[in-house]
Amino acid sequence: MMTVTSKTVPTVVIRKDEIVARIVMAVLGVGLMIGLWIIGAYFTSISVVAMATWFGVEFPTDHGQWLIIPVIFSVVEVVALAYRTKLPTAILAMAIGVGLLDFATSVYGTAVVVSGKTIPLLVGYRVPTMYNAAGSPNVGPMVVGIVVAFFLTFAPEKVALSAVGDILRAVRILRG
Repeated sequence: MMTVTSKTVPTVVIRKDEIVARIVMAVLGVGLMIGLWIIGAYFTSISVVAMATWFGVEFPTDHGQWLIIPVIFSVVEVVALAYRTKLPTAILAMAIGVGLLDFATSVYGTAVVVSGKTIPLLVGYRVPTMYNAAGSPNVGPMVVGIVVAFFLTFAPEKVALSAVGDILRAVRILRG
């Protein structure tokens, strides 16, 4: 004998003011994520400019051109995230490589920016310079870079897309 059980999904009633509050919170979330993305893009562009100069290439940094590489990184990451189960392994591997390059450039760009600076939120912690007096690299800027890049590399795109989805669902409910 076979027993079949069924689960019914409870109907949730949401008031219009709650929907409007969700939309407002999601819009604020998108705004915050855009701000974090711009900060991460800045750190990435600092690293890309530094890498370009190592190879004797001048990378344009005026009129928003510094955003080209971060936008490409983000587009690849968003598409790979959305279609990760459908992409061929080779394409997914390249997308993972782009994501790792995005992370690495964010780490280095952050380390360059914070090197030798005082962080007031951490009770005046002064980040060591990139290199000590003997010319050896210091770990401090890279540790700060890793921590900052961890939050700035992948989260803004994923959270912003989720918030946009929430906004669209809430608008559909309001219309509906």
